[in-house]
Amino acid sequence: MRIQQINNDTTFYGVTQKLSKRVYYNAALDLKNYMEARGDKSGVVGRLPSFIIKKLPKENLEGSIKEILNAFSKAAFDLREFRDRGMTTLAEIIKGRPEEVVEDLKSVLIKNNVISKFDDFDLTYLGAGGKGSAYKLQGIRDLKHPDEDEFIMKVFHVINLGDYVNYQHHGTFAEINAAAYWMKHIGYDTNRGKFFWGDVKSGYMINKYVDEDVR
Repeated sequence: MRIQQINNDTTFYGVTQKLSKRVYYNAALDLKNYMEARGDKSGVVGRLPSFIIKKLPKENLEGSIKEILNAFSKAAFDLREFRDRGMTTLAEIIKGRPEEVVEDLKSVLIKNNVISKFDDFDLTYLGAGGKGSAYKLQGIRDLKHPDEDEFIMKVFHVINLGDYVNYQHHGTFAEINAAAYWMKHIGYDTNRGKFFWGDVKSGYMINKYVDEDVR
């Protein structure tokens, strides 16, 4: 994964360049050969919010970024597995996610100064649709600007390219493709919810959380 930092914006190259170039008619099929040719290379797209970059240890910036991305990638797989498994505890059913996912993410975010051990970090399950499940990232926001963005994590149900034959305009590849294109060519402050980053291989994306208080 190539990381470029300009001022306080950190962009992930590779797949980001490919997906932000144009909107592919059938993103999964159009990108199949490209993704397979990448092999085990990163599938990360987008950029981290600037306030997170400012918090990271400067002596190991790239290492911190990769550790955070790996943690979110693992969380996506664990959340998808939790949805598909047959048995779970009552507490996990009520909360809609396994507790260890929250603890693992929190540990990495504390280690890299994104949040403190006193912050009430949580993944709040918001619901599921035909293509994915949504979780609000509680406790991650720029406290110097209380009106700034909050974040939502969408975890896609399907990440296998071969399973996307009928998913022309929805799902991991199509939605991240459209979001990356929009952010590059139209901009972040528009009537479309902001996309920050995602991973087409682990099947998740981080967007702006939009509720009735967002104009």
